[in-house]
Amino acid sequence: MKYLHTNLHENDCKLTQSVWGNIQTPQFEPRNYLDADMVVVNGEGTMHSGRPLPMFYINLLADAKRQGKKTYLINTVWQNMPSTPEINESLRRIDYIGVREVLSQQELKDKHGVDSHVHMDLSYNVPVEYEDKGQHDLVVGKFFSRNDWRPTGVPTVDIFKDSWHDIVNILRGTRVFVTGRHHELYAACKARCPFVFLQGNTHKNEGLLKTADVEIPYARINATNNDIRKIASMAYQHMDQYEKLFNFMERHPKLDFSNILD
Repeated sequence: MKYLHTNLHENDCKLTQSVWGNIQTPQFEPRNYLDADMVVVNGEGTMHSGRPLPMFYINLLADAKRQGKKTYLINTVWQNMPSTPEINESLRRIDYIGVREVLSQQELKDKHGVDSHVHMDLSYNVPVEYEDKGQHDLVVGKFFSRNDWRPTGVPTVDIFKDSWHDIVNILRGTRVFVTGRHHELYAACKARCPFVFLQGNTHKNEGLLKTADVEIPYARINATNNDIRKIASMAYQHMDQYEKLFNFMERHPKLDFSNILD
């Protein structure tokens, strides 16, 4: 969101309201919505499985379009959403759809007949000034929908508590990182730190590897802690693939509203 706000400001867009948080029905000031010329939905990991929140956002964008506003669905996953004539038409009318990886792009095309653009997650574009946080053989992050793995004496990070600055700098001095969280994975890529991830509730992590066409081992969602430890111990055998991924991400065009506003 920091990158998004900055980029909108740089492109002379006045932000009337920003609604934060993954809540069932986001609350915003109706007057701000009615006065706006454009509505931007930062999809993140929300747009999957036909849950109430992604359906709320689709209906919001459809309503905004009926009122003549520009509409943007950006920085999003897309997976297992219902395909109906109404939903497909609403998606086709959105002015710009940006996803974070090619699996979401392919599903939008195959299931809904909708074209989209691929950009890295917006977090990747936030500059992080270097700070020496020491050297570590292994650091472990947060997992998804299971107990965290916390080996004795191993440093940990938490995307929900630690700053982006601190996580990236810790991982800059780390040999291998293990995580189940998408933005912690992105922090590792920003730091050019080899990583092992656990599958989550969507294909967003696997999709990043597919986008860069790399073969990097990861842990299945039902992996045991011993499985994770074994995969982590072999991570450095795939340094050519990590380098290929990190170089790809650094070169890939970032989402910039200067290229999509008209």
